Amino acid sequence: MALKESIVYQSKLKIFFIGLIAAVAIYYSSGMQPANNPKIRQLKNDISAAQEKLKQTIEKTNNKAKFQEEVEQVSQTVRLALDYLPKEIEIQNLLKKVYSEARSAGVQLSQFKPKEVIAKDFYDEVPMEIELKGSYSQIVMFLSYVSKIPRIINIRNVEITDPKFFDGIPQMKFKGVLVAYRYKEST
Repeated sequence: MALKESIVYQSKLKIFFIGLIAAVAIYYSSGMQPANNPKIRQLKNDISAAQEKLKQTIEKTNNKAKFQEEVEQVSQTVRLALDYLPKEIEIQNLLKKVYSEARSAGVQLSQFKPKEVIAKDFYDEVPMEIELKGSYSQIVMFLSYVSKIPRIINIRNVEITDPKFFDGIPQMKFKGVLVAYRYKEST
């Protein structure tokens, strides 16, 4: 009987190993192993790419409020600049303002001559030759007053003569070109 039990035991063991080998062979041949299945690898790569894209979209969404705030600040700055860069310049009104500032500073405005308009990209330059007489401090005060006119005005080609004394007060001549600007609508 021991032989019979030995044969039965060995048969069961052989059948077990054969079954185990067959199960392993079926497992690997069916493609169930995740590391070797190209479809599973491709799907994992697709999931990783989608997760990265989702992360970037969430970051952009979180920055949307900050971006809108920056756009509003730039828009406000442009609106403010357009207040200082009007679409029209009335030379007579500008002359009145400059003359008023000259009187306030105590200088004598002896010349105010508009020149030809110079076209630029989105604006025009409107130059005006001016000539003043007064003391150094009066001329500086005039320039300070002009800088406070609510529009953009530059002063170019400045010439100041040596002082000449009149009644013990040094008087100078100031020559220059005031340049005002106007906004040009895009065409």
